[in-house]
Amino acid sequence: MKKWEFLDNNDNVVMEIDNTKKLCIKEDVIIKKSIEWFGDPDPCILHRSAVNKKAILELIDQVENIQTNNSENWHMMDIEIIDDYIALLPNVTKAKIYLK
Repeated sequence: MKKWEFLDNNDNVVMEIDNTKKLCIKEDVIIKKSIEWFGDPDPCILHRSAVNKKAILELIDQVENIQTNNSENWHMMDIEIIDDYIALLPNVTKAKIYLK
Protein backbone atom coordinates (compact mmCIF):
# COMPACT_ATOMS: atom_id res chain seq x y z
CA MET A 1 0.00 0.00 0.00
CA LYS A 2 1.52 3.23 -1.04
CA LYS A 3 -0.73 5.89 0.45
CA TRP A 4 -3.75 6.11 2.76
CA GLU A 5 -6.08 9.12 2.63
CA PHE A 6 -8.71 9.52 5.34
CA LEU A 7 -11.72 11.57 4.25
CA ASP A 8 -14.67 13.34 5.85
CA ASN A 9 -18.30 13.31 4.65
CA ASN A 10 -17.46 15.93 1.99
CA ASP A 11 -14.53 13.86 0.64
CA ASN A 12 -11.99 16.33 2.05
CA VAL A 13 -8.70 14.75 3.05
CA VAL A 14 -8.46 14.98 6.84
CA MET A 15 -5.35 12.85 7.31
CA GLU A 16 -2.83 11.27 4.95
CA ILE A 17 -0.31 8.51 5.60
CA ASP A 18 2.24 7.84 2.90
CA ASN A 19 3.65 4.61 4.31
CA THR A 20 1.78 1.64 5.80
CA LYS A 21 4.52 1.25 8.43
CA LYS A 22 3.43 4.63 9.87
CA LEU A 23 -0.04 3.34 10.76
CA CYS A 24 -0.52 3.32 14.54
CA ILE A 25 -2.41 0.32 15.84
CA LYS A 26 -4.71 1.08 18.78
CA GLU A 27 -3.36 0.21 22.23
CA ASP A 28 -6.34 -2.03 23.06
CA VAL A 29 -5.72 -3.97 19.83
CA ILE A 30 -2.05 -4.41 20.74
CA ILE A 31 -2.97 -5.75 24.19
CA LYS A 32 -5.74 -8.02 22.86
CA LYS A 33 -3.57 -9.48 20.09
CA SER A 34 -0.56 -9.83 22.42
CA ILE A 35 -2.67 -11.92 24.79
CA GLU A 36 -4.11 -13.91 21.88
CA TRP A 37 -0.80 -14.58 20.12
CA PHE A 38 1.73 -14.59 22.98
CA GLY A 39 -0.27 -14.94 26.20
CA ASP A 40 1.26 -11.58 27.20
CA PRO A 41 -1.09 -8.99 28.77
CA ASP A 42 1.80 -6.53 29.28
CA PRO A 43 3.71 -6.79 25.99
CA CYS A 44 7.39 -6.02 25.83
CA ILE A 45 8.79 -4.07 22.88
CA LEU A 46 9.36 -7.28 20.90
CA HIS A 47 5.77 -8.44 21.32
CA ARG A 48 4.47 -4.90 20.61
CA SER A 49 6.48 -4.74 17.41
CA ALA A 50 5.35 -8.20 16.29
CA VAL A 51 1.71 -7.42 17.07
CA ASN A 52 1.90 -4.08 15.26
CA LYS A 53 3.36 -5.65 12.12
CA LYS A 54 0.96 -8.59 12.10
CA ALA A 55 -2.09 -6.37 12.77
CA ILE A 56 -1.09 -4.11 9.87
CA LEU A 57 -0.79 -7.19 7.64
CA GLU A 58 -4.27 -8.32 8.74
CA LEU A 59 -5.65 -4.88 7.89
CA ILE A 60 -3.94 -4.91 4.48
CA ASP A 61 -5.41 -8.36 3.75
CA GLN A 62 -8.88 -7.02 4.50
CA VAL A 63 -8.31 -4.00 2.27
CA GLU A 64 -6.99 -6.12 -0.59
CA ASN A 65 -10.14 -8.27 -0.46
CA ILE A 66 -12.21 -5.22 -1.43
CA GLN A 67 -12.59 -4.73 -5.15
CA THR A 68 -10.44 -2.01 -6.76
CA ASN A 69 -12.55 0.98 -7.75
CA ASN A 70 -10.75 2.02 -10.90
CA SER A 71 -7.78 1.57 -13.17
CA GLU A 72 -5.67 3.79 -10.87
CA ASN A 73 -5.46 0.92 -8.33
CA TRP A 74 -7.10 2.44 -5.29
CA HIS A 75 -9.79 1.29 -2.87
CA MET A 76 -12.48 3.48 -1.33
CA MET A 77 -13.93 1.99 1.82
CA ASP A 78 -16.04 2.85 4.82
CA ILE A 79 -14.03 3.41 7.93
CA GLU A 80 -15.43 0.63 10.14
CA ILE A 81 -12.85 -2.02 9.18
CA ILE A 82 -9.94 0.38 9.55
CA ASP A 83 -11.29 1.89 12.76
CA ASP A 84 -11.11 -1.55 14.39
CA TYR A 85 -7.31 -1.28 14.12
CA ILE A 86 -6.31 2.39 13.98
CA ALA A 87 -7.32 5.40 16.06
CA LEU A 88 -8.72 8.00 13.69
CA LEU A 89 -10.02 11.53 13.95
CA PRO A 90 -13.76 11.68 14.77
CA ASN A 91 -14.73 13.33 11.47
CA VAL A 92 -13.13 10.61 9.31
CA THR A 93 -15.85 8.60 7.54
CA LYS A 94 -13.99 6.76 4.76
CA ALA A 95 -10.59 5.93 3.45
CA LYS A 96 -9.06 5.98 0.01
CA ILE A 97 -6.18 3.54 -0.16
CA TYR A 98 -3.74 3.53 -3.06
CA LEU A 99 -2.27 0.14 -3.81
CA LYS A 100 0.66 1.05 -6.05
